[in-house]
Amino acid sequence: MKVLIVDDEEHVREGIKLLGQWEEHEITDVIEADSGEQAIALIEDHGPEIIFTDMKMPNIDGIALLEWIKENSPSSKTIVVTGYDDYHYMRKAIHFGSTDYILKPVDPSILNDTLIRAVTQWKKEEESRKVHNSSYRLINEMKPIYRDRKLTQLMNNYLLNQSIYEEFGFHLTREYEVGIVRVDESIIRSFGGDRDLAYFSILNVINEMLMAEENGVAFRYLSNKWEIIIIFWNDFERITSLLTTLHTAIRRTLDVSCRIARGCKVSSIDQLMKSYEDAKNSLLLSNVLDQNKVKVYGEEDVLASALLINMMDYNSKIEEALQVGKFEAFLPVFNEIITAFEAQNYLSLKQILHFEQEYQLLSQHWAISASKVCREKEA
Repeated sequence: MKVLIVDDEEHVREGIKLLGQWEEHEITDVIEADSGEQAIALIEDHGPEIIFTDMKMPNIDGIALLEWIKENSPSSKTIVVTGYDDYHYMRKAIHFGSTDYILKPVDPSILNDTLIRAVTQWKKEEESRKVHNSSYRLINEMKPIYRDRKLTQLMNNYLLNQSIYEEFGFHLTREYEVGIVRVDESIIRSFGGDRDLAYFSILNVINEMLMAEENGVAFRYLSNKWEIIIIFWNDFERITSLLTTLHTAIRRTLDVSCRIARGCKVSSIDQLMKSYEDAKNSLLLSNVLDQNKVKVYGEEDVLASALLINMMDYNSKIEEALQVGKFEAFLPVFNEIITAFEAQNYLSLKQILHFEQEYQLLSQHWAISASKVCREKEA
């Protein structure tokens, strides 16, 4: 620890240096200043924990120095040393946070008792500062996880504390609109397969825009591993334009293209899921064959007349190809399915997911059938 002694009289400084029991209180350096100006320079350079200061000095006096210390070095403990048993000085010293005061001529026992109190108080406050700083760092490190968890709960209609709503900018009287940014497997592969890095990078771009606009919040939707959700709370007439700008920014900054959809406007927080489902429907029914570079969708972009094509309808032909056991045998049925999609010129995410689910069911059926055939041959 370091001590600074500030007094324009050298013999006072020397007396304090001589009388102080520095080593007993882990004081390693005792620094001197003969003016308020020099004291400020030394405080900026050395950051002393304990400061003894005279009150009556030319130019920057003790009162001005205490005021400066309170503003610029608030963790330092100050002890006023004055030959004036004057209420005016004591009142000012207390006002600017002085730990204690001693009168000239300095009494050794009073000096060291005062030093003990100042050191003890500084150490106690320093421990509190360390705990606070450690907690602050932890909160900052956990903030994205905390945000994602709390806002996912909000989307799923969990009842949250009022302070949580306020923390993220929500007001119960506002209207809201939900947007979905889909982060599919191809995007994650472009980040080397690092899913967390993909979400982190995309969210940075989104939240940078939202901070500038002050009209929403974005988070990783933990209930669906493919989605980032944006909750907007004003400028609804500009949302499509903002999402278009966002899509372009993500593509330009990260060299990936996310499909984005917006939902309907709702009048309260507990209706967010309605807006989400509306956006999800638009996203699932959007046409992946769309050649537009900007892929932002709403209800008006959904092709209501398109029908789901079922793999089940081609099951018998696929089983015949399986029995042949050659890849070429599958080409006619593949071409038939492709022709069906070309006739509509429409392929939605919902269709792809539907095909995936059907394939999983049929593959299990085909595996059971193949196993049965093998057993019959062995018999």
